[in-house]
Amino acid sequence: MVSTGFKAYATYIFIKNLHFSNSTFDVMKLTGIPLEKKLIDSWNNKRRKKDGLKFKAIEDECSNIHVLALLYGSYYVKNPNFYIQDIFEDNFETYKKNLVVLKNIKEVLTNDIKCVIMNCKENQIRPKTLFVSSNNSLPKILKMGYGVNTLIVFDYLFDILKANENLVVNELEKEVLQNVRLNIRWMYPIVRSYIDKYDWKAITKEILEITK
Repeated sequence: MVSTGFKAYATYIFIKNLHFSNSTFDVMKLTGIPLEKKLIDSWNNKRRKKDGLKFKAIEDECSNIHVLALLYGSYYVKNPNFYIQDIFEDNFETYKKNLVVLKNIKEVLTNDIKCVIMNCKENQIRPKTLFVSSNNSLPKILKMGYGVNTLIVFDYLFDILKANENLVVNELEKEVLQNVRLNIRWMYPIVRSYIDKYDWKAITKEILEITK
């Protein structure tokens, strides 16, 4: 079938309005396009404009719904208000960099885990100190600049979300915490085929042995 851009448009709508806001909707379980009839009218308006050409170009680049989800998800965690124009202004670089990280996820995350362990050793603190809030402020790990892929694994290892489930922070940090919670939960289904290849507890144990 000749690419039209409709699939790219529909997936964009699902990512922004459903996947990252509705706990029962998982874009990675899609095999077709739900709500197709409801979206056709809005798409017909879009495709006659420049936006339609952009969605077609995106679909030419990423024709699979799951690849589109990774593309859009990569931009969403950077800016929840992103629009497709941002992708072209960025020349797909954010997506490409995320894809490189995911293709080299073991090396990237092994290094990140080592950095955390060395940080704890140098400062003579327990890892839990970095992952649990003190004085009602964001856990230190969320202020250290790690990307969402790393935070997903850290959440698996150290239960960041559960440990800070009832955390009450000031208004400045509240939005950051909400976004982190959302991004960890809803990027995981998108990147799990890369993340779940490895036994992160075993890898962490090996690093602990090496750094003793």
